[in-house]
Amino acid sequence: MLRPLRAPKNVNKYIWLGTDKVFDAFTWPFVQTSSGWLWANAYGIDARSSSFVVECSAQTWAGLGFDTMNPDDTLALLENIFERHLDGHHLVRQVRDGSKVSWLNFRNVTNRHWYDGKTVLMGDAAHTTHFSIGFGTRLAIDDTIALAGKLQHQGDVQLALGAYERERQAAIMQAQSDGHFSSLWFENLSRYIDLRPDQFYTLFRHRRSPLLSRFPPQLFCRLQQVSDESTAVRELRKHAGSMAMAIHGRRTLAGRRLPGSPGP
Repeated sequence: MLRPLRAPKNVNKYIWLGTDKVFDAFTWPFVQTSSGWLWANAYGIDARSSSFVVECSAQTWAGLGFDTMNPDDTLALLENIFERHLDGHHLVRQVRDGSKVSWLNFRNVTNRHWYDGKTVLMGDAAHTTHFSIGFGTRLAIDDTIALAGKLQHQGDVQLALGAYERERQAAIMQAQSDGHFSSLWFENLSRYIDLRPDQFYTLFRHRRSPLLSRFPPQLFCRLQQVSDESTAVRELRKHAGSMAMAIHGRRTLAGRRLPGSPGP
């Protein structure tokens, strides 16, 4: 059977909203409140609207009362929090029938196998990558292209599905590693948020690095500066990052092969 492995839930809460403001560039507004920080992942999707994904720690979420708040009050409070960034525009929830606004924990999905008989998984059904790296739709399209190619050029369906599974599981390892470390950066925002703006930006830009959590933030910034000035240090950093990513990838692959892993 197709069975996803159980993965630990992220500690942050997020809600996927829309807005009638068009963001011309990818925007990450961070806002401090009396209960902690909230931030949004905002980007245009067409000529009239944008996605606006709000994220915060579970403590901030509960401290602001979102756990008991009705949908209209939730949107009103978020519009007030992000007023400067929305420029008077409104937020829109995905469900308009009056049901509760859905705050979620991001769910990491990995599958030992991506097909069972002639049932095939693609995209988020087969694997998830944290939305902070923005690869979800692209990876789903790549899965589709790969599956179509294998079916077209392989006479045996089962052989084609096996080849599709092997190819795409290997292909997404980099994106899954990036998403894993990016999500950890946001879960540990308090580690970085009080740094100088230039330091914060450096660490934000390198949030996918598997080395970031292993160094004090200021030291990582300094090492980054030195590596930019030294080819030898830059190569050493690249080698160390590759080794760390390879270890993370081997652990992920080993997890897929664990026998008798529980379902979600």
